Amino acid sequence: GLLNMETSALLTVLFTLFLPKFTACMVSLFIMLAKSIYDKSKGRQNEKHDVICSCVGIVVGFILGLR
Repeated sequence: GLLNMETSALLTVLFTLFLPKFTACMVSLFIMLAKSIYDKSKGRQNEKHDVICSCVGIVVGFILGLR
């Protein structure tokens, strides 16, 4: 959970350097959802928790990217 949160926050901050803020959030969300779908296909459990943590990380990354 925490690893997903910090990874999505870092991705969002990185993307805000090159893309508009909303687009950066959408790209990060797409990447994290694709990762969760991939993990679920490999038999991993508790992906809802990872998606929630990723969304929190994207919000934090958005806030950090506002500077």
